[in-house]
Amino acid sequence: MLIIESIGEDVHDVAEGYTVVPIFLPDCGECNTCKSPKSNICSKLPFKVGPWMHKEETSRFTDLKGETIYHFLFISSFSQYTVVDVGHIIKVDPQIPPDRACLLSCGVSTGVGVKTADVETGSIVAIFGLGVIGLAVAEGARLRGAKRIIDVDVNEDKHEVGKKFGLTDFVNSRNCGDKPVSQVQYVCAFSLHVRPNTQC
Repeated sequence: MLIIESIGEDVHDVAEGYTVVPIFLPDCGECNTCKSPKSNICSKLPFKVGPWMHKEETSRFTDLKGETIYHFLFISSFSQYTVVDVGHIIKVDPQIPPDRACLLSCGVSTGVGVKTADVETGSIVAIFGLGVIGLAVAEGARLRGAKRIIDVDVNEDKHEVGKKFGLTDFVNSRNCGDKPVSQVQYVCAFSLHVRPNTQC
């Protein structure tokens, strides 16, 4: 979570003192894809992995010797201060605790994927890896009415936590050799309908 300290001359949607969350997938608010309820992939500021500010392809950071420090995913959110394009922030209520607001930036919004995954009621969903993103996938599948939500991971303790997010089954991939998907199918009584799969 960030507090805006200063803004550029062409920025009008936010002001100094606003509380915002940085987002690596930009939203310019102007292009057809940003205005569409079916997409969140901006066509004006397309996603690409690079060490620069989005529009100028330059860095705004230098070290004490004047050497360039590169950005990470356009937001550099692990630094105390950062410079971001206005398309890479969203306004949030300042009363939201920072340790919760920060989850909106990447892990939860990536994982829930309610619209793009399009999980149907009664589906069987397999999740490979149960970190923050995997837990968010489980929550999204639960919200969409998945019948079974299977966690494929090496840490059985994660399944206990995951039950709060709707997990119904656990497959320890260490016991599956090099074919964890086949073990998932076995758990599902040989169902071929374990989709969509999400690898986290």
